[in-house]
Amino acid sequence: AVTLPIIPKISPQLTSPLNMVHNLKQIGANGVTIFNRTTGLDIDVEIEMPVMHRGYAGHGGPWAIQYPLRWISEIAPKVDIDISASGGVSSAQDVIKYLLAGATVVQTCTAVYMHGYEIIREFIQGLEEFMRSKGYSKIEDFRGKVSGRILSAPEIDRRHTLVSRILQRRIAPCKAACPIDQSAQAYISLIREGKYADALRLVKEENPFPAICGRVCHHPCEDECVRGVIGQPIAIAALKRFLADYELFGSDRDSSIEEREAETHYERPIVKGTPVQRMTSDCFQEGTGVSSSSGNGRQRVAVVGSGPAGLTAAYYLAREGYGVTVFEALPVLGGMLSVGIPEYRLPKDIVKREIDSILEQGIEVKTGVRVGRDITLDGLKREGYGAIFVAVGAHKSQELDIPGEEVGGLWEGLSFLSALNMGRQVKIGRRVAVIGGGDTAVDSARSALRLGAEEVYLVYRRTQDEMPARQEEVREAEEEGVRVLYLVAPTRILQKDGHVAGLECINLYLAEADKTRRRRPVIVERTQFILKVDTVISAIGQIPDLAGVFEGPYKAVVKDGLIQVDPDSLMTRIDGVFAGGDAVTGAATVVEAIAAGKKAARSIDLYLRGGSLDSRCEPPPVVDKWTVLRRTLDFDGGNRQEARSIPLPERLSSFKEIRSGYTEDEAVKESSRCLACGCALGCGVCERICIYFAVDRDGDGFRIDEEKCDGCGLCVERCPNECILMVPASKG
Repeated sequence: AVTLPIIPKISPQLTSPLNMVHNLKQIGANGVTIFNRTTGLDIDVEIEMPVMHRGYAGHGGPWAIQYPLRWISEIAPKVDIDISASGGVSSAQDVIKYLLAGATVVQTCTAVYMHGYEIIREFIQGLEEFMRSKGYSKIEDFRGKVSGRILSAPEIDRRHTLVSRILQRRIAPCKAACPIDQSAQAYISLIREGKYADALRLVKEENPFPAICGRVCHHPCEDECVRGVIGQPIAIAALKRFLADYELFGSDRDSSIEEREAETHYERPIVKGTPVQRMTSDCFQEGTGVSSSSGNGRQRVAVVGSGPAGLTAAYYLAREGYGVTVFEALPVLGGMLSVGIPEYRLPKDIVKREIDSILEQGIEVKTGVRVGRDITLDGLKREGYGAIFVAVGAHKSQELDIPGEEVGGLWEGLSFLSALNMGRQVKIGRRVAVIGGGDTAVDSARSALRLGAEEVYLVYRRTQDEMPARQEEVREAEEEGVRVLYLVAPTRILQKDGHVAGLECINLYLAEADKTRRRRPVIVERTQFILKVDTVISAIGQIPDLAGVFEGPYKAVVKDGLIQVDPDSLMTRIDGVFAGGDAVTGAATVVEAIAAGKKAARSIDLYLRGGSLDSRCEPPPVVDKWTVLRRTLDFDGGNRQEARSIPLPERLSSFKEIRSGYTEDEAVKESSRCLACGCALGCGVCERICIYFAVDRDGDGFRIDEEKCDGCGLCVERCPNECILMVPASKG
């Protein structure tokens, strides 16, 4: 009788070839062949027919050798049966791999077909060389040597030992430049998605004055914008204004953001008066949560001054549960926001609306109360205030210190603007000279034109590059007719009949830099000339008016006209008394005052709960601009959307706001230009590629849920800013 061996061929596509081989041995199979060919389907879309007969074709080759290797290594130690390895054999290395996995024999087909039988000699020579190098005398010495070291699928421990975690967020340059740590990238990305309510909520986490900052912020963020390296920066301030105006007025200045978003099915509308989350600043959050007893106890804090620094501190402290009272010397709230910026730049109704929104946190206000005249710091302490924040601003004008200052027709810049904003009658002549180069000087010059002056000169002792005023304001002033005289200083105010009759000036040149690192103006002898003007406005700077605030033993707190504080905590030498804003730094900007208010709120919160004020935060790393540009070479985004201004004749005939905000379409287009440089909303590579949905949005950035993370590491490899690392998974 003739006996034929039964050798079935086993496809690697089977779910469990091991069970299949067990069953085949039981029914009498003498051996099995494990091969690497897989079947697939391909369709020609043009003729709408299968490419091969009935559409099925075998696919194999050296690339697929791992499939039979995997199953041979699992079957060989567990089933006593001969195994023929087949598929992908193109070299002696492949033959050796199959034998190490446990194959009894190795088949080759394609290699012989392509190279002839001579290829078999090469395989044998390669096998012999391997055995000599390893010291093997026969194949049995190494057959199946690897199979015992390979775990089967059920044996593999699937418990994750590593998970991904965002350990150090590299932030965008715009956020690093912002005094209040506002993540412009995050809220800009939400504008692009049409999520205006979410975007504004994010803005208000760091800034209670979005509509005001959208109009008057000097936007250092835009100076650092990566798009500005290759063109025009993102209009960050204008986008912030769009969000604030959208809430205040709706797209047609007639509906609220809630109504608008309800119509367009946006989620989570803002509800006025609803408390938002705690401060998002990492420094504030870490170990500084206000306990419920603190909130219920309503510990009291006095805020002296209602400018941007004072109101910001009051806002955040009230949100944390403290009882806050604001004391303001003027009859109106807002400080410089209300009295120091003309309406054509910052309308009164905008200021009022944003202040009202802050007061909705339950803040008590007392106007017409001046520290040093009506109350004292010690008196506030006796009334039960656990902490005091002094933010009185810098409302006192510096003197010119030239002959003729006592003459009639001379205005101090801030007094001039304050009188306008308070609705008092202001008289000026036909020809006006404004002295100074800051925002107050430029605002005074432009306001004089709106009051009917025929000629307005702006006298500044340095060049345009050194001018502290915003350049767009200077440019608009010149468009309106202000004549800017650079490298000119006043030397004397001429008078006739007790009134201004002219301004004597002299030319200057810039020498080497002085201690302020600015080039020092030097007089050019015998270059005097006279401006024939009948009104002079002095706006060379403001200093704090601290008369009566720090008296007796507290006088040492003031040095060179400024309040001295610890730069990290803003606490003065007086226990429980903090200070910030222009009264500490000298005249600065709105956003810098807001930053001081935030820092003071954090320090006061720590102080009242007995925490350490020595808790410095290291600034996070910033992405490299050139790295961002290299990876976004193909990104265009278009040109910057320029804000519109009202016609020039209309500008000069009233104090109407001159710039219009973005429309929705313009805002979305402008937001689409953002390169999303840093680790924040707008980047989201980790969120998009995670198939386990383990990446959640968290504030202005992302957080990886360890419970969902599979530890695959794909986000680590793909993160453009290298912010994600693999860390040991939590046990339990």
